[in-house]
Amino acid sequence: MYDNTAEKICPVCHEPYTDYPALSRKDNKTYICPACGVQEALADFADNQKKTEIDIAEEAKAIRVRRLSKALVNLIDLKVRGIITEEEFKQSKKRILGF
Repeated sequence: MYDNTAEKICPVCHEPYTDYPALSRKDNKTYICPACGVQEALADFADNQKKTEIDIAEEAKAIRVRRLSKALVNLIDLKVRGIITEEEFKQSKKRILGF
């Protein structure tokens, strides 16, 4: 059973505490004060959120690139097969690329 009467010093903030300690996420073996435990958890959450947002943005960019590539390949195929003229090719390419 945990003894909450003994005062401990947090190795992170160097403040005394008597509450039930938190296990540090940094090494998964050091006990720290509850306040520092919450701070580590929030920092970890924020990092994960940022990574998730970056992953989503990168995937969206990859999807856009694949769509553009496919559209351009199809356009080139139409041009090579003589289905569209050079002028139609140029206009369509501008439209696809957003120029």
